Order: sequence, then C-alpha cells, then structure tokens
Amino acid sequence: MSTAVRTFDVADGDGNNTRIHYVMSSGGRKLKEGDIVLEGRLSGEDIETVREFLADNEGFRPDNVGIPDLVEQMPLSWSPTGEERHDIARISYTNAKPTAGSVDADHFVSGFEAIDYRAALTM
Repeated sequence: MSTAVRTFDVADGDGNNTRIHYVMSSGGRKLKEGDIVLEGRLSGEDIETVREFLADNEGFRPDNVGIPDLVEQMPLSWSPTGEERHDIARISYTNAKPTAGSVDADHFVSGFEAIDYRAALTM
C-alpha cells in the first residue's frame, strides 16, 4: 500500500455540478486529456476516497467509474502499449450542464470505493 496521497488540483466553487479533468499517459508522457461534467457535487469525503484509491493503484479504469476511456479517442494510427494509465488532474465545480450520457457524482465515486467482499458475505 502506498503512503503517498495522490495529488490533483481541487478548485472550490459555487457550481452544482462537478467537472473532472483527467489524463491518459504512458511512460510518464501525457497522451490525451479529457473533461466531463457530472451531475451533482463530489463531497470532500468523496474526493478523499478518490485520492486514496489513486494512491493505492496505478491510475483508474474509466469504465469502472463511468467516464469515456481516452484510449478510444486516440487516432487509428496509434498503437497501445498496455502501459497506459488514466489519472485525475483536476476536480472543480461548475454550473455547466452535465455531459450528455454521463454518470452522476455518486456513481462516479462508487467506482473508487473499496469493497470488502468478506464483510459483505457475512451480512
């Protein structure tokens, strides 16, 4: 388990929705950036959940959190190496409308939550 908390910028504001700016990189080189607006606001606790997940993992899988995979937006001439990773670069709040087809803030953060399967089996 990593002891370093994954860093990304958080810009507080008055907006009712959450903008996520994320990047795909490989070998330390940024390949693609993306933005999505989620309906609703991530709470401070939600943001800490995301930070802890990123500190313990090698990035995140966009399909697990309900946002577009930037690999799919690369040109056809590009070949993936298998080393690509997605990371959050910035979280901010906005009054912009949610991106069409996007998940809400609760669904997004649920993809970063650790599930204790053993505890769930004993319920």
